Amino acid sequence: MAVSRASLGVVAIIAIFFADILQVAQAQSPSPAPTPTSDGTSIDQGIAYVLMLLALGEVNEFLEWVVFINLRKWEEEVSFGMLCI
Repeated sequence: MAVSRASLGVVAIIAIFFADILQVAQAQSPSPAPTPTSDGTSIDQGIAYVLMLLALGEVNEFLEWVVFINLRKWEEEVSFGMLCI
């Protein structure tokens, strides 16, 4: 029984086609994306950072004011020659 090259080619193409279909059929579908697990802590942390920066700025302004007042007093005492330490 002689098999022609054309029939071998057809059988090979059909085999490749079915192998491809079976491989796709066995593949698992991708799982859905996980739901976000943010419970608001990142938002709270962001607000905390903003408040800490605000507090740092206020402390800086206060310290500059205190130093300026004390420096002015010190300059007045030095100019009068009454430096009291």
